[in-house]
Amino acid sequence: MSQINLDDLRAVLLDTVIRKQSVQTLFDRVYDCIGLPLIAFDVSFSIIAYAFPRPFYYPHWEDMVCRGRATEEVIVTNSYLHYQEMMYSKGRSQVFDWGTCEGYPQVDGPILKNGHLIGYVGIMLEDTHVGTALAANDMLADVIPLLMNGDCTSPISDLSHEHVAELVLLRNSIPEEFAEQFVRQYPPPYVFAVLSSREAGVSRLQYVRSVLCVKNNSIIGCLNGENYLYMLYYNVDPAKDMPSICASLENIAQKHSFSGGISDYFSDLLSMQSRCMQAMLAMSVCNETMPKERVALFQESYSDIIGYCAMERFGAPVCLLPAVKTLAEADARGGSNYMETLEVYLNNFRRHSVTAAKLGTHKNTVLNRIQKIQEILGIDINNDDGCADRLLFGIDMHRISLVSDLFLDKEVKKA
Repeated sequence: MSQINLDDLRAVLLDTVIRKQSVQTLFDRVYDCIGLPLIAFDVSFSIIAYAFPRPFYYPHWEDMVCRGRATEEVIVTNSYLHYQEMMYSKGRSQVFDWGTCEGYPQVDGPILKNGHLIGYVGIMLEDTHVGTALAANDMLADVIPLLMNGDCTSPISDLSHEHVAELVLLRNSIPEEFAEQFVRQYPPPYVFAVLSSREAGVSRLQYVRSVLCVKNNSIIGCLNGENYLYMLYYNVDPAKDMPSICASLENIAQKHSFSGGISDYFSDLLSMQSRCMQAMLAMSVCNETMPKERVALFQESYSDIIGYCAMERFGAPVCLLPAVKTLAEADARGGSNYMETLEVYLNNFRRHSVTAAKLGTHKNTVLNRIQKIQEILGIDINNDDGCADRLLFGIDMHRISLVSDLFLDKEVKKA
């Protein structure tokens, strides 16, 4: 079993950095030095560089090089993001010889730049000592960022989109000169959006960021910690673009088991933090009140947010309508289903047959329930237009009171 001469490799890496050569040139030189196939790709699974004879015997690397990147179908089918999250979690190279790598043992690890995940690098082991291969792959991972794009410096046109996003989305304040440059390159109106998952991990969030935040999509984004993806949509036409933004994020959230929130549109960068809070609040309300949907608009969630915040601040006894409380108590005593019947009835223009169909019961049952509800409340809900909105709001507040203890967790309060 051969060993990689790490001193020779170190000399090649140092010389490449001094000469400011490309990553592909680095890989060509490393391949000549160690004689082992190697590959690097970014968080979107697009090829950064590779060095091995073509066609290559490992089909996953060959397919990626042939296409220039891995397709989403291949990524999902082969659980690529699971492997990548293992690499990121460990923070350095490790051996993979199972799953899609079975029969093709290799060392793979994350590429980090300023602590941020930017890609992955791997070396096929073939007949090589594992210890020296792990060390060699870690050395490559350290050098690759030095050859990619250089350091980010002003003016804003020289910054990567992700770096710009970090400067705008993660700071409490934005310098005036930077804000002026930002508005010229990324014009308003804006929309702030957030996607999150406690289970997904950095690799999946970075992959989604790389898919969404491409140059022609008018979106910049970055990770906030390991659980949140912040995005800013710019040059938004509120009337035309909001439906597609919502549909796109809902589709991604369903596919990757994320939850998300979308702010109102705005033009003033100084309101960025409040727009972030709008998106976070919408996401939290969506988690509690919209189980079939994963992404919520702040505008559409506004009344629920007000209810949650009022419940959080003042408690249920102050916020709940006495009439609604009476109905809830009647339901609790006898299983009468007054609350649901009233909500469906009022939301369907007081039509008994439609209410009965939606509840899966007989029309006469609905008639009897409505009559009993009116007796309990002491009001004529069929002839008092103003009471419908009050009662529906009260029902919402009651529902909110049942889950208010779960609202506004520590992460949301810090945002």
